[in-house]
Amino acid sequence: GGVPSRAGSLAPGSRGTEYKSQAAPSLMQRLQMPNSQSDALPSMLLRKYIAYARKYCHPRLDSKARKVLQDFYLSLRKRKHRMDLTPVTTRQLEALVRLAEARAKLELREVITEADATDVVDLMKESLVDTLSDDLGGIDFGRSSGNSRNKESQRLVKVLTREAEAAGNNIFAMSEIKSIAAAHGIKNVEDMVESLNLSQMLLMKGGRKYELQTTSFG
Repeated sequence: GGVPSRAGSLAPGSRGTEYKSQAAPSLMQRLQMPNSQSDALPSMLLRKYIAYARKYCHPRLDSKARKVLQDFYLSLRKRKHRMDLTPVTTRQLEALVRLAEARAKLELREVITEADATDVVDLMKESLVDTLSDDLGGIDFGRSSGNSRNKESQRLVKVLTREAEAAGNNIFAMSEIKSIAAAHGIKNVEDMVESLNLSQMLLMKGGRKYELQTTSFG
């Protein structure tokens, strides 16, 4: 037997027949749980739980989960071609798979379900494309205003790319990124860096350092 799940209403496996007659609650709705209903694990037990999951849990995608992630990834690639913006590469697909694996590991499951994949897609939409959603909820890479986060994120990537090519180094400390951004009037840098990390454009390397993926050096 495995360790009992305490994820409560967040557990994809707990979605019973009550959801089949109505639309399933979104990820955001399920995360908005009143504090009175929370049952937080003690920090020591939580650390042991995470260590156990990392060591012994190695979930694999089922066919439905694979289709959800592939469809979302392909929709990103298709819509990106409307404008010449930040490229959508297989790194985004790899990020989706890793997040889905983590979602299943949370409950010590060996199978990544369609519900896990749907949660990951919801999370990615919130973190990457909330400023690019059209009125129907689709992802429209053509939408950007002068002060949108997407436009500023693109500008930050371009500025960092120039800096990296000039210095021959594509590794930046967070303090360097903030300094470079400030020199170009770019604000809300930490939020941008988080989104760029999720989109695999600026990978966290540890020690508050990030590797820019638009250029590389041997």
